[in-house]
Amino acid sequence: MSEVIVRRLKNEKAVFLQELQDTLEGIRKTAFQWFESGHATDPDEWFQAERDLLWAPAVELAEAPGEFRMQMGVPEFGSKDLEVAALPDAIILKASAQNRAKKRERGPFYGEFGAKSLFRRFAFPAPIEEAGVTASLDRGTLTVVAPKKSAA
Repeated sequence: MSEVIVRRLKNEKAVFLQELQDTLEGIRKTAFQWFESGHATDPDEWFQAERDLLWAPAVELAEAPGEFRMQMGVPEFGSKDLEVAALPDAIILKASAQNRAKKRERGPFYGEFGAKSLFRRFAFPAPIEEAGVTASLDRGTLTVVAPKKSAA
């Protein structure tokens, strides 16, 4: 099991929002390039551009007494690829990984392993203790535990 660093966002929130804006701009440019090249003739091409740039893995979010627990399947990423950021009411997950396949003399002649990006925000129904949020990666499953903020 590998520990994943959790950042507490205060002034850095703007940086994450800018990164999201940049990603959306990349989607817009890709869809437009497809349109100009004559490949995009239908709105589904926009969705394909989005799928080519962003990936949304399966997630399970559970509420338990005193905490929220999230598990996400991220087999393409290592602990150094993942960024977890804690806000007072949400968790932001960001990751980026390039194809790490080694060139082989013999092996598959087709592969779908390539660059992957992940950018997701999960809002909680109650405030969390940002300083207590932990994250770990074990055999391709990211687990994030966010303690609920105590009632004052």
